[in-house]
Amino acid sequence: MKTLRVSPAMRAGITDHVWTVEELLAALLTEPAAETPTAKPVTLKTGRPVQLSLFPDGPDPTRPR
Repeated sequence: MKTLRVSPAMRAGITDHVWTVEELLAALLTEPAAETPTAKPVTLKTGRPVQLSLFPDGPDPTRPR
């Protein structure tokens, strides 16, 4: 069996060692919550706003009508 001596993160210079599960969990649990993103209108080169839909087959079923 052949193992890597260097992880991709080590190769990229992000870390200097292979992380343990405990280290990964500690980093995850101490990370502050991110802000909720806000929607911004998309404008084409024509200058007309466009509405993009995540539900191309119909309206968002979770959105009240």
